[in-house]
Amino acid sequence: MGVAAGGRIGLVIALCAAGGASCAQPGPPLYAAFVRFCASTGADPAAVKARVEQAGGRLGQDASTSTPFPMSMRTWTLKDLQIGSGTADAPSSKGVTQAWTCNVVTFKPDPASFDAIRRWAGVPADGSTDDPVVYYSFEVTNGAHAPPPSDPAALARDDAAGRVWNLTVMRTPDGGQLQLLRSRPPGGG
Repeated sequence: MGVAAGGRIGLVIALCAAGGASCAQPGPPLYAAFVRFCASTGADPAAVKARVEQAGGRLGQDASTSTPFPMSMRTWTLKDLQIGSGTADAPSSKGVTQAWTCNVVTFKPDPASFDAIRRWAGVPADGSTDDPVVYYSFEVTNGAHAPPPSDPAALARDDAAGRVWNLTVMRTPDGGQLQLLRSRPPGGG
């Protein structure tokens, strides 16, 4: 399913990313916020900031560190949600990988969002979906989700181009978190 199915979600994400549609998302609250603030912006911190502030998000904290590697994060509160966006310059086999991250946290139970995000990912989880923390890795090409390449050279190339996305889904009895991480694409922010 997911965006690869070319359904309404893919169309809304494409229109939101192009700025041509209202980005208010239908669906369960955590999922809708994730699509609106993280997925449709590609986790680009400048785009996340603009989208959250346009929606009336109240600035929370800015934080940065250089340990274990340079990272920064900014958070906002919007209704019952906390939205965060940041950057990381993580060491890698090629020197430094510059990454963007976006997350949405809820402190209310929202099981429908976890079902919706699984469908949105459009690829099998990297492990058991029964665990409280579930990981998905996928490549995004023209809005479609597919498993990342198994060839290490192709994976490195596509990751450097910002097409490989990593989604972490954390479920708790009292809420949960959705986090998107991707390498900063060339020319990005």
